[in-house]
Amino acid sequence: MCKCLNVYLPVTPDCIIKSLYLVVQTKTLFMKSLNLTAKDVEKVKKAAALISSSLENHHTIIEVAKEVKMPEKRLKYAFKQLMGHGLYGYLQLQRMEKAKALMLEGEKIKHIVPKVGYANEANFSKAFKKVYKELPTQWRKGVLAKTG
Repeated sequence: MCKCLNVYLPVTPDCIIKSLYLVVQTKTLFMKSLNLTAKDVEKVKKAAALISSSLENHHTIIEVAKEVKMPEKRLKYAFKQLMGHGLYGYLQLQRMEKAKALMLEGEKIKHIVPKVGYANEANFSKAFKKVYKELPTQWRKGVLAKTG
């Protein structure tokens, strides 16, 4: 029974195959609507992995494009379409997520700063506040107060 529709749906191998076919068709149409190929998607995944694996480094679009063997303009377009952010925005968010995880582990902010690619605590705090609307120390205190 389909709980969301409150109807009985027979589940047969044919039904499953048709459903999978529709999923593949939808994904294909979506990629075509973005004018992206399967290779583009793989290269964007590789670019995202490269950025995420070395957050302490500053990655330029030129370096990333060379690494994934994709023209810069194409990488910019495909990355934004698939990831929802440009490369720099994605890097910023990944850095902030890693910083939050390290703060929750109890690491001192002065030790976190270089691990997430910032030159000093002031720049890191400013960037953190821009994303989360509060300073890192305030954020940590708030989370710790909620978790008790």
